[in-house]
Amino acid sequence: MSDVAVPTNWKVAPLADLVEILDARRVPLNAKERASRIGSIPYYGAVGQVGVIDRAIFDEDLILLGEDGVQFFNPNKQKAYRISGPAWVNNHAHVLRARSEVNWRFLEHYLNQFNYQGYANGTTRLKLTQAAMRRIPIVYPPLDEQLRVVEILEDHLSHIDAGERLLRSVARRGGLLELAALGLLVPEETPTVSLKEIAVSAGYGTSTKCVVDGPGVPVARIPNVVNGAIDLSEEKRAEDPSVDLSGLMLREGDLLFVRTNGSRDLIGRTAVVQRGIKASFASYLIRYQLDPERVEASWVHYMMRRPQARAEIERLASSSAGQLNLSLAKLDKVRVPLPDLQTQRKLIDAYEASLDGPRCLVARAERAGRQAAQLRRALLAAAFSGKLTGADIDVERAEEMASA
Repeated sequence: MSDVAVPTNWKVAPLADLVEILDARRVPLNAKERASRIGSIPYYGAVGQVGVIDRAIFDEDLILLGEDGVQFFNPNKQKAYRISGPAWVNNHAHVLRARSEVNWRFLEHYLNQFNYQGYANGTTRLKLTQAAMRRIPIVYPPLDEQLRVVEILEDHLSHIDAGERLLRSVARRGGLLELAALGLLVPEETPTVSLKEIAVSAGYGTSTKCVVDGPGVPVARIPNVVNGAIDLSEEKRAEDPSVDLSGLMLREGDLLFVRTNGSRDLIGRTAVVQRGIKASFASYLIRYQLDPERVEASWVHYMMRRPQARAEIERLASSSAGQLNLSLAKLDKVRVPLPDLQTQRKLIDAYEASLDGPRCLVARAERAGRQAAQLRRALLAAAFSGKLTGADIDVERAEEMASA
């Protein structure tokens, strides 16, 4: 924020001067303890409510700011949120009570648009320590101006929220159309086999540390599994170039599974490695190299998207500390309908030809969604540089900032 021009009557102060930090009152509980204390009180974590419990340790208006488990460097992800009333907070979120100088709604929006580079740190899991959090510079106007900014900002954001809900509905409709076509793909009485029966080899990826612009080999990670293929636009490489990853290099036709994640939508997601990918793969993924005389990798990829396969994968995935996990031994057991190779190819061609309409619908919705996210970021930037007026020109100004 120091590089952004703001009105002369705005002030700058470290976060610690504007809030009371109530972290000492947090009480973490493990899953077993929580399971024995089910109640009606919201139990909050880093990015929202994660359960319920039998009693409260807070009962007031508060801001929770993630301590860890938050995507601090993704400008589209939430870092802070407001809670009111009885609550229990674990040790993955800082607990803040706004002082009289700052409106809590203003502060929440500010913390969600703040650039956490240099404040959140960590190699495998980003963490915002209390010491670093205390130093966060807050740029704020007088209280009446804060209220005006919040009212204008939230009015604009409500329209974006409505648009994003509509876009998500459109994208879901496109996805449902794809699944409907997928449901007609498998002929009746098709025999099934286990993944293990059609695999030539299978195994986990590398656990070597990877960093942006590292000197070593590119390593495909969970974020690189996109729309059934490998997208290395957000590439990380092995930090140590001497690590031998030659035995874990991806080949065209390899089938990758996401084996661990906190999201049911991501666990078991697959991608078929396309031609031209020169990368290894991370330990959060499992690779299957399939028998090319029996099965097309894309056939298995499509079969894994069917509701029957999704249900089986979610049933097999074990949960630990909020993470779902699939072992190789469990994946080996997943059943795959297997017509002969020629029939697979004919069915794949027919299915892919039917997807033009649904995929176009989804692609347009996703593109509009990205534009909406850019507009949201620009509106927040405008709000905290004193540029919101409450007029329609605010959106035009934000659109200009988003496209700059």
